[in-house]
Amino acid sequence: MTEQISLPETAAFTKGVYTQVLNRPAGDDKRPALFLDRDGAVVVEAHYLHEVDKVKLIEGAAETIRAANELGIPVIFVTNQAGVGYGYFGWDAFLAVQERILGDLAELGASVDGVYACPFHEKGKPPYDH
Repeated sequence: MTEQISLPETAAFTKGVYTQVLNRPAGDDKRPALFLDRDGAVVVEAHYLHEVDKVKLIEGAAETIRAANELGIPVIFVTNQAGVGYGYFGWDAFLAVQERILGDLAELGASVDGVYACPFHEKGKPPYDH
């Protein structure tokens, strides 16, 4: 279902969906969270972003994420990755871009608590074609 790649220790594939929990909140209290669409809300929208050198944070994104961090509000990225589903690029390219984004945010004092990426699309290639 996925090519053989080296995943970060905190990441996994579950039924073809990439999940990464970077920081798990203490306790199980219900509380607000900030869910952000990665492409177009955090990084400048690029046509099937899969090249590290094309990563560019949107102005104000790091500051918004850092403000949520300071308030103790978990920040979660959600992202459709149809490019993986179409076979335009693999999870290795996604991971390289993701690590760059997390690194750029960290340099600006912002951190993300979780990442969820879905490659499925009705026009995708098997096994991502639903």
